[in-house]
Order: sequence, then structure tokens, then C-alpha cells
Amino acid sequence: MILVAATSIQDAKVAPWFLALPAPPGPPPAFVATTPPALVAHLPIVIEIVHDWRWTGRVRRDDFVSGDALVAIKFAQIPRSETAVWDAIVGWSLSATG
Repeated sequence: MILVAATSIQDAKVAPWFLALPAPPGPPPAFVATTPPALVAHLPIVIEIVHDWRWTGRVRRDDFVSGDALVAIKFAQIPRSETAVWDAIVGWSLSATG
């Protein structure tokens, strides 16, 4: 579970790698900007699943549940990040911090 907690916050560390790649002008869609870094950041969970499968012959249930939860959370974040309500929340929080 520590591995899942660590990989869930690695998106921000992996995202600059993708900013170095050439891109067309203008802001990218939310799906393109957030999904590839998340997939790369979640690779340690996939590696753990493959390792468990090859060495013990089975995969622990918490690996599947946590991996599915991380993917579901990532895909739920994308539609919310493009709404007017989310823009209002972000604008309010930025104005509140000065």
C-alpha cells in the first residue's frame, strides 16, 4: 500500500518530462496533459503485479483494487477539471491566497 500511496502523488514529478517534448502551440486538452504522466507514474504498480504473478503465481487483491482506484480517480479528474465550477473554485482559492 505504500507503493500505491507513493505512485499516486508522482504525477507532478513526471509531468515536466512531457513538457520537454515538442507540442503544437496552445494549451493541450486536459486528457493529453494529465494522462500520459499518470500512466508513467503508475508503472511501478504494474511492475509489482508482474513480479508477484511471476514469482508467487498469483497477484494480491489489493494491487488490483488500488490500481483500479487510481485509474478511476485519474479519469474522473479530467472531466471535472474543464468545468466552470472548477474554474470558479480555483479562482477563489487563488484570490484567497493573495
